[in-house]
Amino acid sequence: MGEEFVTEDGRPIGIGGDPRGATAEKGRIILETSARELVPALLEIRDWK
Repeated sequence: MGEEFVTEDGRPIGIGGDPRGATAEKGRIILETSARELVPALLEIRDWK
């Protein structure tokens, strides 16, 4: 799992361990990625009949 949480240049984004590598930019990456992946699934659940 940890290898999935890296910046485009392959550097760790600072989650799941030592938080010293965390930054606002890395947090934005996590939030945007999570939303992009989660929202379609939630919409599918919402529309499920």
